[in-house]
This record gives sequence, C-alpha cells and structure tokens, in this order.
Amino acid sequence: MATLAEILDNKTDDLNKDLRRAFRPLSAPVDISDTPIEALTILVNLTDRVIEQKNLLDRQKCKDKLRDEKWWANCFRTVKYRQSHNPKFPDIRANGVIRAAPVGHLPACMLSSSKLPQNSWAYANDSSQMNKSCFLTSEFIWNGDVHCLGQLLTELEHPLWNVLRKLGCYVKTAKYISKELALIPPLEINTSLVRNYLAQISLPNNEDSYISLSPVVSQSMQEDCYQVLSEHYRFSAITRFSRATNMGTLAMSCGGKFKMIRSLPPIEKYQHHHLDSVNWLTKRSVRAIRDYTESSVWVISPNKLALRKKSIIGDIKMMLSQWLRTTPTHEEKLDIRKLTERFNVDLAKTKFANRYAYDPLLTQLIYNCIGSIIHSPPQYAPKCEGNDDKYLLLPNLRISGASAMNTSVSIGIPSMMAFYGFVHAFQRNVQTANPNFKIESFAVCIHNIHVENRGLTREWVPNTKGQITAPATRDDWQCDVAVSLILRCSHYSQLIPRDFIRLLPGRIARGKVTVSISDIKHLGRCLSLADAIKAIPVETGRWLSLNNEVTLNSIQDVIDELKNNKLQTVNCIGYHRLETPCEKRGSLHGYKHAFVETILGIIKFLTISENTNPSQYFWQYHYSKQGPILLPRSVSDETS
Repeated sequence: MATLAEILDNKTDDLNKDLRRAFRPLSAPVDISDTPIEALTILVNLTDRVIEQKNLLDRQKCKDKLRDEKWWANCFRTVKYRQSHNPKFPDIRANGVIRAAPVGHLPACMLSSSKLPQNSWAYANDSSQMNKSCFLTSEFIWNGDVHCLGQLLTELEHPLWNVLRKLGCYVKTAKYISKELALIPPLEINTSLVRNYLAQISLPNNEDSYISLSPVVSQSMQEDCYQVLSEHYRFSAITRFSRATNMGTLAMSCGGKFKMIRSLPPIEKYQHHHLDSVNWLTKRSVRAIRDYTESSVWVISPNKLALRKKSIIGDIKMMLSQWLRTTPTHEEKLDIRKLTERFNVDLAKTKFANRYAYDPLLTQLIYNCIGSIIHSPPQYAPKCEGNDDKYLLLPNLRISGASAMNTSVSIGIPSMMAFYGFVHAFQRNVQTANPNFKIESFAVCIHNIHVENRGLTREWVPNTKGQITAPATRDDWQCDVAVSLILRCSHYSQLIPRDFIRLLPGRIARGKVTVSISDIKHLGRCLSLADAIKAIPVETGRWLSLNNEVTLNSIQDVIDELKNNKLQTVNCIGYHRLETPCEKRGSLHGYKHAFVETILGIIKFLTISENTNPSQYFWQYHYSKQGPILLPRSVSDETS
C-alpha cells in the first residue's frame, strides 16, 4: 500500500502522470491520511482536461474551481453514476444506474463479487464528464478504509470539509453539497428496460414459470482480474473495446483493453471413456505373479503353502480371463500354446511385470490356466434390474460461431448455462408432441474446440443526431466446438430421427448447431448410459464436471487452481441476483425481471471409466435464493 507522501517525495520525470495513475480505478488506492491538502488539491485539478493539467498541485487553480458553482454542479452529477456494475459493458449504448450488492452468500467453490471488498466502484455514464468524475468518485484510503469523497462529504462535520474550506471552498457551498450528497442512496438500481440495449435471458423459477434476467458486469471483478492477470501472462487474453471513455472510467484507465482469463486444456488428445478397455495387469495381479514365482523359497508348512497358492492361482486366473477379453477375435481361435506365447509377449511389453515374462514355472501355470478357462462353460454377469433411467444421445453436435466469452472476465468453452438453455429449449420442443416429457439432468462431452477473436467492424451508421459516424467496435471471442450431450429423461416416447432432428434447437450461445448426416441414425433412440457413451462416434474428448473441493475467494484463487491442474478451466455455472425479481416495463415476455452477475466455477475434465459415478458429470438445474445455479448431481444437495 503506497501513500501519497511517498509518491510526492519520489523523484520522477513526470509527477503529473504518476499522480493521475494513483487515483485511477485500476490502481491500488493510495493513503491520503497524512497529506489531505495535497490530495484534495490533486483531485480538484484532475477535473481539467489532460492537456491542461500542467501542475496538479496548483493551489490557485484549485481555489478558483472550489468557488465555481457550475464546476460543483458538474462534479455532483457524476456521483449519481458511480456504478458497482457497469450496464455499458459490452454495449456502450446501454444506460442506467446500478449500485447493488449480490443477495446472499455463495458456497466455497463459487465466486462472485459478493466475496470481494465492496469498493472499486467507478463512474460510467457520459464520456464528456470523465475528468469531472475524478473529484468525487476517485477512491483512496482514509484512516485505513477505502472511500471516495462522494461518501465522506455527506457529513458536514467531516475533517475533509475543513480542508476544502482552507483551500477556498465557501461555507454555503459546503452545506448545500453535503445536503445533496446525503440524498443519493448508497445502493440503487435505476435502469429502464425500455429502449435500452441490455440483454435479457429467461430461465425457470420454482413457481412453474420463468424469470427474466439481465447479466451485468461487476467492476470489482474486472479490477481484481486486471490486477491479478498483470502477473500471469499465460492465463490472460486482451479484449479490446473502442470508445473506452463512453464505457466508463475503469475502461478508460486501461484504454479499453480488458484482461480476461483464458485457459483451454488440450482435450482433443485424450479418450473420453475407457469402458471398453480392460486393465488386466493390476497391482493385485502383479503381486500374484511375484508371489507365485517366489513361492518355491517360502518357509511355511505344506498346508499353508497349498492354501496360499490356491489364492494366488485364483488371482492369476482372473487376470488371464480379463486378458482373454482383450484379444482380437481372430486370435481366439488359436490353440493354448499360441495364446500362452501371446501372453508372454504382452507381459514382456509391460513396465512393471516384464521381468516375469517367459519364466518356466509361470509359463507352465499360464498354459494350464488358459486351458481350463477355454474349456470351462462361459459365465454371464447378471444384468442390473430396477434401473428405469432412460438416456438420449445427441452425438457430435457441431457448433459454429458460439460465444467464447462465458463470463465477463473469462474466455474458453461456451457457458454451462448456455448448454442448459439448449437442453431446456429441446425439452420444450419435445413437450409439444409429448407433454409429460422431462429432462432431469444432462452430461456434456467436449471433443474439440477452437477459440479465436472475430471482432467485426460495423458499417458507418447514422447516430442519434442524424449524422453519419463510425460505430464503436469491440473484440468478439468466438469458438467452433464439437460436443456430445447425453440427456437423462423420463416419459420419453420413441421418435424417428427425422422428427427428432426437427425438434433440436438451432443455436447454442449464439452459435449455429448442425448434425452430420452420418450421426443422424443415433438420434431418437433410448439407450442405457454405457451404450450411449459407447455410441458416440468420436473417441477423443473430455466430460465436464465441477471442482467442488476448491475454495474461491478472489481471482487469484482461480489462477492458482488453474496452475495446479492444467485439465481445468473457469466457466459460468449460474447467476447471482442483485435484486428481488419484480415486474418491470419492457421485461422479456412480461416475466418478473432482475439484474444479475455471473457466478464463476472451476470446471474439471473427466475421462469416464467403469468406476466413475455418473452423478459427477450429470448436471442439474436449481433455482436457489441466490439465483439460478447449475450443479452436478453429486454436489447439488449440499450446495443448492
């Protein structure tokens, strides 16, 4: 934590530049407790245009401004637009006031601005008032706490009013401004939905209806992300916005170049399941081979030796049974001698048991065991009964041009809430033909993904004044991704592929969804979970799950977790309410509306085996008191 006195004492070539940087939103707040006169002089002079800021410590210019009523009026108007959440991100045409704190607390594995200090709120409304906003909205440290003058000057007896009076402020001005500042509510949401450029989405609530939500970005999260990623270049991506001054002082401070988290594991290198492969050489089988080869030197009684060997030979027979399942069909017709030779070849290729290959005693045992296994009647495993789960497979969906900006501070795979929106839209489409159909949960497998910046420069358009001007442009991170979805459903009636594909929604996260002709045959069939996984035509990929063992209190915790495990990424798993949903004019479909911010979670990538619990990678939707949240079934009960 730097103090203003240290900055003033520092010998620098451009003191004005350092002082401007000290009071900008993306800088750590400076302590002005020991130098209040100099600090207020600087804040007053920062309201000039940058080209006119020759000396920020000029007392005479400061005095002239403090005695100018028009200057006070311009500065006062900016306090009303000190925002906790910026409605002008990413579309600068939006407007409104949002000063709010998220409702309720989140579990340890989730992150929103509710876990960050309630500061780093910056001005965002009119680009012509950016410099004027520095006086009353710039944050600093006063007596150990972060404040801005718009908060402190509500008390007429505050010591900083005495400092302002020493600098030339009239007493009547102090009384009037203090009274007017006290009328500005500390928390306020005053944003119209009519003729505004705010996005709205609809999601189910617990009342068999829907709510309309407008996600807005937390400026505290943006500042925390910018500061943390300054030291972690490998996880950062730059997203550029033109006309940064129209977006607010925070955007102006970074020149419209926001730093966002980017982490994309190489998921296309891995198989997404190992259900068909049998691991015949386990720790137990290696130990059995070792014990059998060393049994000739054991000093135990003959009876104990016979019992011990019987147990060891049983483990070896189990290993050989699993090995025989891995042999190709054309080798099953080989005789016992050929199979024994083949086993020794496979054993010699292993890392932990190659020294036991071609051992005479072990080879003789292998020969005898293979003979007994081949000539014994086949044993069939009993089928699981009482399992009425039905699974629908949506294989190898090709999504083109989907939004890769899953939250306001991260880039990667499309938002998990976007996948839920696709699944829910599909459920509603099927319910037109089958009203009782319901999707209880779903699983997502990412086969491959390509992310790139596809920002578009829009054509010149007429503005509100009737003049032809160049529009604002911004980076648009998009991705092309191949995914497979498995839906756990109930009350499903068989549909032919032609009718089934007509019911599929056409978009996910603004991206176009297509199904290849060769994969249409898999649509509409009701399968078991194992058969659905095996029926996916693509072998590579990873399944998505939630890391619920991590504790997230800041962006630094997110980066630390991504560094510890490279097969993880960050994504949106829900929305945190900033207010209670209520009826508003202009709401989507007339639903109750609320402003929300995204909830961040750490997504881990899984490879499914026979021992993997499906509850780890099947996601379920919940509407909690904090807002809509998407969780795996294994953690939904304890965190929803």
